[in-house]
Amino acid sequence: MPRVSLLSPLSRGECVQRLREAVDAPLVMFGKKSVVGDVDDERAALRKRLRYRNSFQTRLRVTLEDAAPGTRMQCRSGAHPAALVFITLWLGVVTVIGGAVFLAALVDLTGAAQSEIPPAIGLLAPPGFLLFGITLVAVGRSMARGEVDFLIDFVAQQTKARRVEIAPAASGRTATVT
Repeated sequence: MPRVSLLSPLSRGECVQRLREAVDAPLVMFGKKSVVGDVDDERAALRKRLRYRNSFQTRLRVTLEDAAPGTRMQCRSGAHPAALVFITLWLGVVTVIGGAVFLAALVDLTGAAQSEIPPAIGLLAPPGFLLFGITLVAVGRSMARGEVDFLIDFVAQQTKARRVEIAPAASGRTATVT
């Protein structure tokens, strides 16, 4: 998951208030705001409002911390954990079970043993299921292209924040504001 740090001159309470005012709650079906999510005093979970379903949509998780000049926001982005668990299980099951079916079909074709599954199905179905899973992820993430920047820019704009990059220095870590 890519990480980005933002630094706002506003207090944490002001940042939370601005984000809450700019974000629709997750269960608001026909909201007008461009971002949907939950915002509490220490965290926010945000996603771009879509008029369609994308399980691999980018979600931004923000941790708000008090910092000397205002508020530091640590941002992490990625697909929803449930989608990642699903696709991991899908690809794992297809690899294990589909691999066994595929090998059984190959053995059946050589005549060394006979399988109950027709060889054509055993040779085509497992790669097809594997290709389906990979395509599902590729299309879903492709549709989510640009959402990370949109969400980070949204948070930065609402909280008057700037990106902060941690650059290694000879004496340790220093913050560089960009």
